[in-house]
Amino acid sequence: NHTRCTREGQTFPTVRPLMFDPPERRWDPSAPLDWEAIQREWMKYWDQTKPILLEKSPPNLLRAEAIASVFRPAYFLVMTRNPYAQCESIMRRSGWSATASAEFAMQSLKFQKHNLEVLPNALFVTYEHLTDSPEEVVGKIKEWLPELSDLNPNQEFNAHNYLQKPLAIQNLNAEKIKALSPQDMADINRVFSSQSELLTYFGYALIGD
Repeated sequence: NHTRCTREGQTFPTVRPLMFDPPERRWDPSAPLDWEAIQREWMKYWDQTKPILLEKSPPNLLRAEAIASVFRPAYFLVMTRNPYAQCESIMRRSGWSATASAEFAMQSLKFQKHNLEVLPNALFVTYEHLTDSPEEVVGKIKEWLPELSDLNPNQEFNAHNYLQKPLAIQNLNAEKIKALSPQDMADINRVFSSQSELLTYFGYALIGD
């Protein structure tokens, strides 16, 4: 009952110069974007006979309000993940320092907090809840959007993961956090400790502090 672009919408050729290149523009909340033009391009890739049109570009989390003003009605699945595990992923995949990764993780939480406060059609889901209780979370998603009644959490998915293979839904946080060195943890905690109230808001806590 849903359709999605075969990859992140920000990478399609006609919108890539607006949304994806250069890299520093990708995560710049002040970058002006012509959402009506982007909508026209995305519509070329979506199967518009479907009731749900899905877009999953990660930087959408800092542009959600602008998206909601053009895509109507718009519904947002607002997700967070343990920021320590997120830091490990950023460091491994992007080569960033622990400090830069921690700053990015906290900035992402700030945007998601704002999204939860202002978006009218938003459902909050944590990675931890989804991976530990997938059927429960999928049930909530189906209640929120009945058009997604065919969602099936009991299968393997070709998603990004450090094992580089299809996986069933599972919580990989412990392995990721274990991969952080003592110095990584110290650098990350220096950033996190200055914004501990934001961690608490989302149900997370400092580790080893």
